Amino acid sequence: MKFKMALIKIVSMAILAVLQLSCVSQQPIIRNLQDVQLEGGMNNREAGKAEITPYLRINQDRTSTAQLEGHTLVNSDGEFETVEIAPGRFVEMAGTNTIPFEGNNLRWEQPKYQLGFDIVVPLTSGLGFTAAVESSQSETFSSLSYGLGGNIAIEEKYWGAEIHGMLRAQEFTYSAEIVEVEDKQIAGNETRDVFFIQLNSRSLYINRSMSLTLNSKHPDWILQPFGQIEAGSQDLTKIEEDLTEPLISRINNAEGLEKRGGYVSVAGGFYINIDSNQRLLVGMRRKSFNQIENFEPIVDGFIQFTYTLGKN
Repeated sequence: MKFKMALIKIVSMAILAVLQLSCVSQQPIIRNLQDVQLEGGMNNREAGKAEITPYLRINQDRTSTAQLEGHTLVNSDGEFETVEIAPGRFVEMAGTNTIPFEGNNLRWEQPKYQLGFDIVVPLTSGLGFTAAVESSQSETFSSLSYGLGGNIAIEEKYWGAEIHGMLRAQEFTYSAEIVEVEDKQIAGNETRDVFFIQLNSRSLYINRSMSLTLNSKHPDWILQPFGQIEAGSQDLTKIEEDLTEPLISRINNAEGLEKRGGYVSVAGGFYINIDSNQRLLVGMRRKSFNQIENFEPIVDGFIQFTYTLGKN
């Protein structure tokens, strides 16, 4: 009966947790995202439960590619073909670009390592407040991320469960090629103006996630299994600043380019209690994005040490 009531509490909490130039042309323009190189860490919360959790994450497969929507149509060679009619002025000929783009226009460079820690401050026996800090480093950039969240935990004799929500602010460096095209239909020998813009910037992205963790705590077992499922969304491009190139500075009806990717992460493994305050976890994680074309799921392993404050 006790197990049944606890299970009902978990299901109820899970249901509650689950409650987008100017002098040359005055035509409206269509803004296209041609190519993006993104540098920064993926939004991850290390699996397992503890009051304080330092971790070091070393990324082996550091480059991921995928297709983001918003690319222009291309020619038979898979390229966006234009004609330069004057220095720095380009036009698109009618009938030149007619094929949907099928390649990858996102390159995501992961940092060499991610070093950070989570701290859980208990508010009640089953409710906690979480703060997180993480530092990332690669050959070309370094960044910090900060997170705030909360968790609801259930502790039974032989098992435990936790629902955790997190908002994380992460720094990303990106290099993006934007193509702006006059929003008009062309045929025959007609052309329309094309403008190329290269953006290089660092932005602060806000990512959010929700996870459910289950673990055993049998007093006679040395190795205790745990599992976690996490779902969330992560910014991929957030190009909203005013584009001040002379050719488009007075065009106000071009929308910004904001792309987000929803993801699901599944993790599992074992932990061992070193003593009443310390725990060592070893596990594997598989992460996949469900709103991005051609993104290969990422599978990696992790080792995590946790220290619980306030226990003897």
